[in-house]
Amino acid sequence: MHLLFLIGRCKVKLAVLAFAFVVLACVNKREKKVIAEIEGKKIYFEDVDKLVENSIYEYLFAINEVRDITLNQLIDDKLLDLEASHRHVSVDSLMSFELSGLGKIFPTKRYVHENALESGVVDPEHPFELIPIDSKRGENILLQSYRHYLRRKYLSALRIKYHVKVYLSPPESPAFNFDGISKQTRGNLTSKTSLSIVYNFSCNVCQEKDHIFRRLFEKYKDKARFNYFLLSPQVNQSILLADCAGKQGKFWSAHEFIYSNKLNDSILIEDFAAKVGLDYFKCLECVTDRKTHYDIATNMSKLRALEIEVTPTILINNRIYYGEISEIAISSEIEKSL
Repeated sequence: MHLLFLIGRCKVKLAVLAFAFVVLACVNKREKKVIAEIEGKKIYFEDVDKLVENSIYEYLFAINEVRDITLNQLIDDKLLDLEASHRHVSVDSLMSFELSGLGKIFPTKRYVHENALESGVVDPEHPFELIPIDSKRGENILLQSYRHYLRRKYLSALRIKYHVKVYLSPPESPAFNFDGISKQTRGNLTSKTSLSIVYNFSCNVCQEKDHIFRRLFEKYKDKARFNYFLLSPQVNQSILLADCAGKQGKFWSAHEFIYSNKLNDSILIEDFAAKVGLDYFKCLECVTDRKTHYDIATNMSKLRALEIEVTPTILINNRIYYGEISEIAISSEIEKSL
């Protein structure tokens, strides 16, 4: 279903994509081609490029995603046929035997724990609804997800066994310049490899995927630099408190506390300061200082000026990552740049 949707989406936008390739070709050649005039004043290709560049790359990544899905399905089918042939069994018999064995090594409880599914699972057709895993519907979704998980593990092992090499790569999106924009940074601060996350404490997807970002940090904290940018429609209490905690060297404690408790703007400053270990009076002075509010709002405006408006936005080496928000997918991209 996902593959058909992506193919359909790409067919609908073929005309736009054709234009995208023309535009990118012109960008690469740095041509000063006139495409319109208003009372003798010329409009150049590059004037249009500046306005649509990010959208063009979204379309190009959509095409690459279709290719990637199709390629991986083809590789999986060929691997299963090859292994089944070597063992003189059918593909169905092979999968039944192997997944049964993997299920003993990686039981359902382990899968639930490693993927933080205790609070519920998501139906792909209704992505904003969290379904309890002890409900009948939740059990069915969990079972399908678990079987897919075991299948991927087995196919990953086959890829290693048969020395699979994939040369398909996504187009390289433009690099952003974040000079002059404040951020919170941790990890290996001297590393040339960076993972940047633009997020919002009120963003449901950000909260849902936070465990992935935390695992990525634990995995690569000695190899990569992690940058965090806060972006919200307005400066709210959570952002103010996190920023002021940062000025006392407690940003990450505040970050963890806000996310783990799903705090809203009704939290009392005194309670927050006590829980995070802040000097209450310094925190109060900071939160009520108009300059704090102004500096945060200005910083977020600078992000929007770069046409970054969606949370979460993930960037690897200052280039937007358009792929799946999963530990495996993002790890794969980080590994390529190490």
